[in-house]
Amino acid sequence: MGDQALHQHVCVGHRKPQPEVPGQHPDRQVPSGPRRHRDRIVRIRHLSVVHSLGDCHRRVGEACWGKEGVLDTSVPFGSVSFTPEALVAKSDHVNAVYAGMDNNSNFALATALKQAGVKLKAVVFPTGYEPSAVKSPAWQYLQGDYFDTGFRPFQVPDAGTEHMLSVLMKYDHYTKSQFPTFIEYESWLGADLMIKGMQGAGGTIAPAAVVKSLRSLKSYNGNGLLANPIDYSTIFGHDTPQDCGWFMKAETKGFVPVSSTPFCGTDIPGTATASAAG
Repeated sequence: MGDQALHQHVCVGHRKPQPEVPGQHPDRQVPSGPRRHRDRIVRIRHLSVVHSLGDCHRRVGEACWGKEGVLDTSVPFGSVSFTPEALVAKSDHVNAVYAGMDNNSNFALATALKQAGVKLKAVVFPTGYEPSAVKSPAWQYLQGDYFDTGFRPFQVPDAGTEHMLSVLMKYDHYTKSQFPTFIEYESWLGADLMIKGMQGAGGTIAPAAVVKSLRSLKSYNGNGLLANPIDYSTIFGHDTPQDCGWFMKAETKGFVPVSSTPFCGTDIPGTATASAAG
């Protein structure tokens, strides 16, 4: 459920400035940027192996990175066999990957590519910032790769993360070095939002009253856990003007934040989502 929601989020056409890596530039998603930035774009090929969102990922990839290298939309959900795709990627000199699948498939793809000797300059995962990834046998093949998270990482602490950690330490026996899973973030924020809705409704749990109360929230950010605040009076039925998130880099001992501040991006011009954003 969580993975699919993020995949759909990518599909609607959001583009985020990625962390700077050799051969790339954070501004490369701005088509009208300096010529030297565009020259860097066209040298970065895009590998998109997805379930049913192939055309969407192709458009996002071309807008963000340049020429498409490999596109395979026949991959079964949960597949962990990518040797044929890795060999094609190697022969086609693919050097950038956006892996928009479930974590098992993403990690298997990254493993296959590196075992095949594909020379990658940038690998970006929209999911996978999870404690289990660090303990995964695939972790050695994920070194240097980037992970996107819409929730403030515990490695970039603020009042919101410190409060959440203190509760997890008290009731779930967390240690100070641990951080939540995607589901735990979702559950925490869902409960927090429900509490705010009931408080605004005078303590009642009547659905209509809670919904009315939530629609009055104009700047909800989960006590800092969300990168950009949500206006629940206008959010329903259309996209937001921009999307923000943090990028984490996989290093030997764990995830390391690329920046203490989130990266933000807008919808790709010309898409239906961009037209509907408000």
